[in-house]
Amino acid sequence: MKKKLAMLLCLVLLVTALALPASADNSAAWDGSVDTSWYSAEAKTFEISTPAQLAGLAAIVSGEATGISTDSFKEATGIKADNFNGKTIKLTADLDLGGVKAADGTWSGPCWKPIGNGSAKPFAGKLLGGGHKISNLFFDKSKSTRTQNVGL
Repeated sequence: MKKKLAMLLCLVLLVTALALPASADNSAAWDGSVDTSWYSAEAKTFEISTPAQLAGLAAIVSGEATGISTDSFKEATGIKADNFNGKTIKLTADLDLGGVKAADGTWSGPCWKPIGNGSAKPFAGKLLGGGHKISNLFFDKSKSTRTQNVGL
């Protein structure tokens, strides 16, 4: 009897584990927020560990961040931005950007804004992934003015 009960319990656990999708815990997925609290114009090396911080990098490079002081890039161009020239960004964790692919192949979720904007506001720093991955990036080109040189 104990053997049958143990087998039944194992079967229930196996079925439960198979029924949960791999992305069932999406609690760390990006919600569209932007975090620039890690930024200092004087620093040369930065660590990014959350999707919101990566979105903050995009906002700073694009000149869309608020409440930060920028470096000589603003003085040279008049744009409140930092192109991170001579600076290094290090990813310290895997980042889930919250995009969801539906059964029909369409994507939805928080819309990613690329880091930089072609030659107008380029990212000129180094981005070191450190073996970490960025997943579930959703970008809706139809809602963006950025039509060329769109990358991360």
